[in-house]
Amino acid sequence: MLEQGGRLGDGGERLGALLHRHLGSGRRLTQAQFALERVNDSLVRQVLERMLQEANEGITRFSKARLHIGRQVASWFPADISKADQTADTLLEECILPRLQLGALDAEYCFRLIKFLHEFSAPNFKLMSLYDRLFNHNRLRAMIFTCTVREAEHLARFLRLILADLSKWHGDKSAYEKEALGLKDLQGTKTRHYLGFATAFDADGKPTEFVEHDPFKEMLFRWHKELNSALRSCLNGLEWMHIRNAITILKGVIDYFPAINFMAEKFLEQLKTITEREAASKNAPESEQQGHRVDLSVTAQTTYSELQKRRSKWILVQAFRSGVVSAPATSARAP
Repeated sequence: MLEQGGRLGDGGERLGALLHRHLGSGRRLTQAQFALERVNDSLVRQVLERMLQEANEGITRFSKARLHIGRQVASWFPADISKADQTADTLLEECILPRLQLGALDAEYCFRLIKFLHEFSAPNFKLMSLYDRLFNHNRLRAMIFTCTVREAEHLARFLRLILADLSKWHGDKSAYEKEALGLKDLQGTKTRHYLGFATAFDADGKPTEFVEHDPFKEMLFRWHKELNSALRSCLNGLEWMHIRNAITILKGVIDYFPAINFMAEKFLEQLKTITEREAASKNAPESEQQGHRVDLSVTAQTTYSELQKRRSKWILVQAFRSGVVSAPATSARAP
């Protein structure tokens, strides 16, 4: 019995020693974890401080650049406001269109530049004129004809950004008045001061009359028709590049165009025709074998499916446009 008690005592001591070592190692592990957490917290704080510093520096640079450009913008367009269309043509041909084809960021930059000119009320620049000259089916068709596939993607990105803005203005009158007309409430008086959609000016060049929301809808309908005409013209042909670029642009703007049901239905018909024609077997009769360009067939089928998914969002032309033929002018003071 004594021997057994001694063995139990020795075992208890050994167990106690093991527990002590285990608890000690646990405490050391916990201390190491705490130390690691403190290091991680310190690193996170350093990263956050650097990010905040970089953000502040970026904001400072942006503010200085914006102020500097704002001082120069007055001399950018020397032609009179009555020649806004010619100014828009020159800006598009010499600056915007060549630049936007270089890359996705360049397309974004071109859109931001246009918005900057509009919001800064650059003298003799009218956003309405620029969009009117851009959304011309002959100009759009020529651009689509001459683009590579990659350049067509960049053009689609540029058009998507513009159409997103226009779509928002179409559906929200307050957004149109604020962002397109420059509506501001100054000491209880609401005034509009952007030049972009102005139709008349006083002797000092300040806008006095503007395109109202309903006439703007009519204007947007006309721009949609021009884009519709250009894309359909390209899709009606048999040239690979024309078809591929038109499909690329249609896919790029599909969230905002086509928005009207009869335009969308026509695109569905064309895409279905391309899908079936280009999927024709090489062994088919010569009268049926017009294409057999499988890549076009697959691309057209994919776009057809994406367009079908948006069917519920299409609206009647009567709902899209106001039915106002002319664009009556109103005073600069908001109602």
